[in-house]
This record gives sequence, structure tokens and C-alpha cells, in this order.
Amino acid sequence: MSSAVTGYGWDWQALLRTWQELDVPEGWRAEITEGGVTMTPPPGNGHSNIAELVNRALVRAAPDERAVLQTLGIAISGASRLYQPDLVVVPRRELLTRPDTVPVPAKTAELVVEIVSRGNARTDVSRSCGPTRRRRFRSTS
Repeated sequence: MSSAVTGYGWDWQALLRTWQELDVPEGWRAEITEGGVTMTPPPGNGHSNIAELVNRALVRAAPDERAVLQTLGIAISGASRLYQPDLVVVPRRELLTRPDTVPVPAKTAELVVEIVSRGNARTDVSRSCGPTRRRRFRSTS
């Protein structure tokens, strides 16, 4: 998977404004990483299938006051990072208390799911989870 990075050395507010103003192509993800604003192309079919299956299971299990989302930007406080994990479960009130272009703080996420492959596992898990607790699940298929 390839990505493009811009904005090395920018402050958080400048990076956040850039992220908010981006015209991101359908299916692409824009995130703020250590190197600046990173755009990543859409995932492959296998990845998308797994995301859809996990999403279905979470939606069935989640109470109405929880939102299960595949396109939510979450900000990691103090780290000047903003990621768009594959799936996020947050209290619905977190979506209603801020404008659409303001990311949800990562600390409010109740579950963050990053689907990884052998080729990107180390990169995806370390960049997305940072210092938070991680638990790796292996597919049996």
C-alpha cells in the first residue's frame, strides 16, 4: 500500500486545518501522522470483506447509544496524530457534540479495530495504536 506525506514540521493546528480542508478522493483515507498529512488508497477486497463482516457483528451487538463507524477520524491527544481506523465504536453523543470536521478524541473510543495483513501489520498497529493497549487476533482461515 502506498501513501503520500506532506507537511513535515507543521504544528498541530496547521495540520488539522489542512486535514479538514482536504478534498479526499472516494475511499481514500487522510490521516495526520508523525510526518504530516498522509493519504492512503482504498484497501483491497479481502480487507474490505473482513471490515464489513466485523462491522455487521458490532452493529448487531451495539446498543442504540453507541455508533459503529468505518470512516471516523480520531485524534490522539498530546501526540498530534489523527487516524482513521477501520472501525471505531464511540458513544453517539460524541458525534453530536462537535462539528463534522472536528475529530473525536481517541480517549472516547470504546473500541478501535485496525485490520492488518502480513505485509502491513507492524506499520498499521504501531501507527494506529501508539501507546494504547493492543490485542492481536489471528485469523484461523
